[in-house]
Amino acid sequence: MNQKMFVVCGPSGVGKGTIIKNVIENTELNLALSKSITTRPPRLGDDLEGKYIFVSEEVFKIMVSSSDIIEWNKYQGHCYGTSRAEIELIHTLGNHAIKDVDVNGHRNLRNKLDNILSIFIAAPISEIEKRLHIRGSNTLQEIKSRLMIAESEMVCSSEFNFVVENREGRLDEAIKEVTRIIRVNT
Repeated sequence: MNQKMFVVCGPSGVGKGTIIKNVIENTELNLALSKSITTRPPRLGDDLEGKYIFVSEEVFKIMVSSSDIIEWNKYQGHCYGTSRAEIELIHTLGNHAIKDVDVNGHRNLRNKLDNILSIFIAAPISEIEKRLHIRGSNTLQEIKSRLMIAESEMVCSSEFNFVVENREGRLDEAIKEVTRIIRVNT
């Protein structure tokens, strides 16, 4: 079987993490999360989610220079990257990798890896703003910055293989659609 890399992208607060968590729970899909290497400090609950590997900026730079991090980007002052070794391990174990990246991460990965399928998660900016406020982990200035970034990311949705809308109150529909896309393409 040819293992795939599913890249899920969309603005902060659009529900990428929730959707990924739910599709991974479907064991028939043989998905494993490719964790992000990051220099940002952990937030409350990060250790429970297991989505990140937290490292210092110095360690991050070493990983980039040794080519273990195959794509990376700076977002709100912190570095986020993708480990080549982790993706290879996921594939060696017979699973498809799934990863949450930003638009630039998607562009970099599609130029460096084969078998990438990309899904953009979209939602109206007003709903994203509401979700960011409810999340409660960002200052008002950070929310404003994230919303400006969100608007620019939404314009890039046509670069992706699929676009799935995650409207307020319709999370289950978005999860079902992402699950269907993955099932059809594995």
